[in-house]
Amino acid sequence: MKRTMLGAIALAIMSACGTLHRPAQFELATPMQLKAIEPVLVNRAGQLSPTEMSSFVVTGCDVLDLHYGSFDASAQHRCQFAIVEPKKDVAVRGVCVLLPGIIGLHSSPSTARALCDDGWHVLIVAPPLVKCVLETMRTCGSAPLRERGVAVAKEFDRVVDAMSYGTTMHLLTMVKQSPQLSGKPVLLVGESMGALVGVGLAASGVVPFDAALFVAGGGSLLDVVGSSSIRRLAFGDLPINDPEFRAGFAAAVTSEPLMAAETLRSAPIVLLTARDDIIVPAQTQDALWMALGQPPRYIYDGGHISLFVGASITVVPVIREIAEKVGTKGVAANALFAMALAPKIESAADPASPLP
Repeated sequence: MKRTMLGAIALAIMSACGTLHRPAQFELATPMQLKAIEPVLVNRAGQLSPTEMSSFVVTGCDVLDLHYGSFDASAQHRCQFAIVEPKKDVAVRGVCVLLPGIIGLHSSPSTARALCDDGWHVLIVAPPLVKCVLETMRTCGSAPLRERGVAVAKEFDRVVDAMSYGTTMHLLTMVKQSPQLSGKPVLLVGESMGALVGVGLAASGVVPFDAALFVAGGGSLLDVVGSSSIRRLAFGDLPINDPEFRAGFAAAVTSEPLMAAETLRSAPIVLLTARDDIIVPAQTQDALWMALGQPPRYIYDGGHISLFVGASITVVPVIREIAEKVGTKGVAANALFAMALAPKIESAADPASPLP
């Protein structure tokens, strides 16, 4: 029985495999201007304890065997970060901020391994979006549907805001610990749910990137979840398609891809979409591409699972092509990294004040 099930799964994956179509020749846009970073954030970077960072640093590229630890119940909804460093004998290429799919830290092993092999220091950022949405709905109880939609929207924005500032703090800490990263490029890669939250992170203006790749990401949380083939598996019986719930969500959310996309229309963005995707339905991926101003786009003739199971021949080559266009010298993070490596900045801000 088990063998039959595995065979059926393999057949399903293989039947959805397809060709990767490349866009016409393109040049990457100029990186975005960052917002001013509070000196207190720069000063605290590099002084964070492992508990404050929620990070687990691993040297090497055998990502499949990594164990990032676990969190107690009081911390189960914290954004998780993991830093994966290349081996010491590999030339440093830069930093890649990798936002994985719904499974979390272990969701992108092929991508992380390949990046490490190429010399990238990989910062994996896994926000607990599903847990936060479900917890918000539970807390709302029997509140009117519009109010529940507003609550979920605010929670979505809070998650994106927290992961954005957390990412910046980790980048500052990484360059303090590895000064050779200074002057190197920063890539941003969001896969599936990571792309869904990654657009808002990119638009926040606090995370530098010389190029961003969004892989199989939809334009709207509600549109993706409401039409996904795994809707009930991930979100149960939430009233995603109720008009009142959607109206409340739309009125309050600010970091959703379709809303944040306008900020990124002149940014160095590239998309990889899956034409036959039913998990993040293809039409929602098309909506994101349109909202971003139709940036360069790779199109995969296959489904969601085969895209990521075969990441070594689908996603990784695209990242490498983009990295080649970026080159060996970074621009986006230079000012931020210079601040991190400078002497302590004098600030009137309370150094013990909580992070945003």
